[in-house]
Amino acid sequence: MAAVNPAKSEAALHGQQAPTLSDSTPAETTAPTVLDDLRVSSTDVLARIPKRQQCVKCKKSVMYFCYYCYGVVGCDRSEIPTVQLPVKLDVVKHVKEKDGKSTAVHAKILAPDDVEIHAYPDNVPDYDCSGRTLLLFPGEDARCLEDIEPGSFDRLVVIDGTWNQAKAMVRYSPVLGRLPKVAIRAQRTYFWRFQNLDDGHLATIEAIYHFYREYHQAYATTPYNGEYDDLLFYFKYFYDMIQKKYRESGKNFTQRYRGDYIRY
Repeated sequence: MAAVNPAKSEAALHGQQAPTLSDSTPAETTAPTVLDDLRVSSTDVLARIPKRQQCVKCKKSVMYFCYYCYGVVGCDRSEIPTVQLPVKLDVVKHVKEKDGKSTAVHAKILAPDDVEIHAYPDNVPDYDCSGRTLLLFPGEDARCLEDIEPGSFDRLVVIDGTWNQAKAMVRYSPVLGRLPKVAIRAQRTYFWRFQNLDDGHLATIEAIYHFYREYHQAYATTPYNGEYDDLLFYFKYFYDMIQKKYRESGKNFTQRYRGDYIRY
């Protein structure tokens, strides 16, 4: 899901296949970002995975995880963090959004007990309209969490696809279109894949993370202390990997991206 402010701004829904650069050990970066302040578990285990390996279930050659079976590849599952979510998460993924490009898969792998992924249009659950299920989507009728009663909902639906796909899904799906909407505050993306949109449009996993962080801030009785930061476990690793690769190689990042993306 993409970045939105609590009122009305639009957002994009993009994902990205896991990078597979050979020298993939992230290095310390210079100028700090929001990602540097996260309490993310050590990603050393990912840096020790040398190459693509075969998924034990589907036999496909993948790196780090299988985006078809949602399993960990190249290490033991116990070496990867597990996140417990306060409300269940359903990802409704457009059938034309390539599996290898979806960052929503990260959520399924890191919070396996609380996340389900459904294909649109054929396998969208028949959500009721009682208000117990919210759709993370911007719009005139989208509310922020501070305006929603604690305990009034127990499931979040996030759309995974391009922004154009997402708008069409909400417009033409009678199930998605009737769900009450919730929005998150505006955030800056750190996604590495170029999108012809401003940097307030987040990758799906970024939006998922910010929702659960805002959930804690809105409803918990204690200050936020990184409870959901591990949702960005893979995302931060890939971000650091790309930063390291381009700094060390001296190569230019895509000229279509904002000029300060690589932190030299």
